[in-house]
Formats: sequence, C-alpha cells, structure tokens
Amino acid sequence: MKALFTSDWHLDWTTDGHARFDEVAKAVDHSVDVALQEQVEFYGFVGDLSDPDSHAVHRSQAKAQQVATKLAAHGIISVWVAGNHDVVEDGYGTTVLSPLAASNRGTVYEAPGFTVLGNGVVLVVLPFTPRSHAYEPAMFIRKLGTQMPAKQRQSRSVLVLGHLGLNGITPGSETNDMPRGREVYWPLEELAKWFPNATLVGGHYHKAQEYKGVTIVGSLARLTHGEEAHDPSMLLLEL
Repeated sequence: MKALFTSDWHLDWTTDGHARFDEVAKAVDHSVDVALQEQVEFYGFVGDLSDPDSHAVHRSQAKAQQVATKLAAHGIISVWVAGNHDVVEDGYGTTVLSPLAASNRGTVYEAPGFTVLGNGVVLVVLPFTPRSHAYEPAMFIRKLGTQMPAKQRQSRSVLVLGHLGLNGITPGSETNDMPRGREVYWPLEELAKWFPNATLVGGHYHKAQEYKGVTIVGSLARLTHGEEAHDPSMLLLEL
C-alpha cells in the first residue's frame, strides 16, 4: 500500500499579524496533487487543522471537506486524526474535525481506534487525549494487543498514527510558541511489546524527523520564526 501523510496544517495561524491561510492551503493542494500523481491508496492527516476559537476555523473546516471530497472522488481512503489544537473542550469530545466526520467523506478519529483496511493493513490510531474524554494510550495498546492474533499484530502491515508527545525530543515552536493542551506521550514500550514491526507515524512536531522509531511528518509550512530552518514536508511511504 502506498500512503501519503501530512500534518499540522494550522490553517488559522498568523505570523506577525500576517494570515497564513492562503499559503498553507496551496501547500495542502500540492499534497493532494502528489497523492494523485503517486497513485496512493491512503492519505493520512495526523492532526492540528485549526484552533476551534480562531478567526479561520470555518475556512479551515471547509478546506478539509474539500480535500476529503476530492480524495474520495479518486478512490483514495483518507483518515483524519484529531490533534491538540483541534480539540473543543466542551465535554462532548467534539473537535474541529467533527463536521468532516458527519459528512462521511473521510474517516475521522477523535478517539483511539483501529481498523483493518481492504488490503490487509492494520491501522491503529492514537489521537490527542482531551481532558473531557481522556484515555490512556498504553492501556489502549495493551488491550488491543491482547485481543489481536499474534500473527496479525506482529506483521509488518501494522500502521500506527498518533498525535502525541515524545518524551525527550527537542521541543520546537509547537511547544514553545504554539502550546495548547496537556502533554501525553506515545506508548513506545507497549507498542514495541505488542506491535514490534509496526510503522509509527506521528504529528504534533513541526520539524520532520525520526525519533525513537517514530517518523514525524512535519508541517507543510514554516509557521513561526523559530521554524526558519525547517524544510516544509509531507511523507510518502510504501507499506
């Protein structure tokens, strides 16, 4: 399965008062063009579309709908993972991705879950953990591991998407300049125990990098002055 991942669009962000929506939206469109050119089967968004109380939240939601609709029209599965900036702490588990979930154009994960895709790839999703609907990532992975046949969970066809923190990573602007919510970490020990051959793909951090076995997608644009040295990125993988 060929898959393309993007993360941390932050379509509502402003840099020194300059709205970044149009620029980042063009980068989003480019990622969709790449997905079509590469004939991917799977497009994953790994969190942080927009803050729920921002001036551009509705435009950001419309952009996500547009992207999911275009991908669906070309037969590409799209999965959308809620990040810390997407959460609406209203007590109902709502996120800015909730309208997309209602449209059925893409599959939205506001809570942890897993599914087996048509080509046999096992998809495990670990979204951000809001206070109102908190979950323990390690406990979720442990329970899932005990329920799944060993041959399936030890396969190289396991893909884990997460919008969680990584203990010990060098923090960037996502932590220093754009903090939101609390820090909950990847359950790396449980994943190594139960899904030792899984591919781990993460959002949240804006610099593309590999850290403790997790491939960080990175953001599609430089959003703050602290990101001047970052290379805007997307991730293309064959699983």
